[in-house]
Amino acid sequence: MSEDTSRTVPPASAQTVPPVLWEPAAWEDSRLGRFALRLEADYGVDLGRDYEALRRWSLEHLDTFWLEVWRELRLPASPEPTVALADERLPGAVWFPEVTTNYAEAMLALPGRAEDDVVVVSRSQSREERTWTAAELRLDVARVRAGLVSLGVERGDRVAAYAPNIGETLVLLLALLLASGVGLGAWWFGWARYETVPTVLGQSRASAIQELEEAGFEVDLADGVYSESVDKNHVVSSSPEPGERVLPGETVTVVLSLGVEKYPVPDL
Repeated sequence: MSEDTSRTVPPASAQTVPPVLWEPAAWEDSRLGRFALRLEADYGVDLGRDYEALRRWSLEHLDTFWLEVWRELRLPASPEPTVALADERLPGAVWFPEVTTNYAEAMLALPGRAEDDVVVVSRSQSREERTWTAAELRLDVARVRAGLVSLGVERGDRVAAYAPNIGETLVLLLALLLASGVGLGAWWFGWARYETVPTVLGQSRASAIQELEEAGFEVDLADGVYSESVDKNHVVSSSPEPGERVLPGETVTVVLSLGVEKYPVPDL
């Protein structure tokens, strides 16, 4: 007689429901949602708090959308772009024709990271784990860049290196990009000119404006949004976001809560 290996499956109601590991934030609390809300305010469009509507708008307004993406991400550029898509014919579409930028400058900006935050973790089979904080990474890149410049490395040069996949190789790569890029790494020496946007989320309108102005920023109030988690006339979001490093005197756009949205109940 063969062994019965079947088992009884409990009804669905008796099965253990697995815990929810992650849920998306409310639309207005996500960076994409705040970006869409800013587009609505700036261009007078209704995106309906919907990803698909935003995607369609981006396809219908390619130049405007990608120009706003550049501004939202605050990518370094010289000069600031005024055109995103100059020629959309394929093959050979022309993007941001007037802009020069530097990958290392954008990477080392590290928006939202404190000086003592660990931003690089390097592991190897031949040595102990090595980490770099934001401050340590910038300092090491500056040192290597200075050495490269003293050796005569300049824009247009080609530098070859046989290097393992470790943190020091990243430092070398960033230093080379700064040494051979536009301005020979002038960004590094200008770092101290940047200020960190203070955190004003959840603060009242008056308190947020006062703190931002005392930090040296201009303040612009965008159209308010309904929120179930933020009290009325308190800050839902800001752009640039808290912790980003920007030049003093730049404008921080603040979005205030309109409170919980209320719907009229018809008389029955």
